[in-house]
Amino acid sequence: MYAAKEPRSVRLGFGSTEFDVEGRYVEAEFRDVTVISVYFPSGSSGPERQAAKFRFLAEFAPHLARLRASGREIVFCGDINIAHKEIDLKNWRGNRKNSGSCRKSARG
Repeated sequence: MYAAKEPRSVRLGFGSTEFDVEGRYVEAEFRDVTVISVYFPSGSSGPERQAAKFRFLAEFAPHLARLRASGREIVFCGDINIAHKEIDLKNWRGNRKNSGSCRKSARG
């Protein structure tokens, strides 16, 4: 994360034993806003990584809820690796069979 002003504090990781070691989360607290950058796991390499992605989502959701409840302004940035619709992917036809991508039945 690059910032023109130095943040009050920087946090690496969100408290996950499994995922913090992968360097997926950076949080920078500034006077008026907290900025987070998150790199969500991709599930496209197979069922094991898709299961890891689901575990990540289950651990991250409560953390995100706590951030929202803090009352601070939050800027959420990152690579989320989730596509809900064909328009979300450059090559949607080629990705129909990949986990985490939209399916033919998800059109619309």
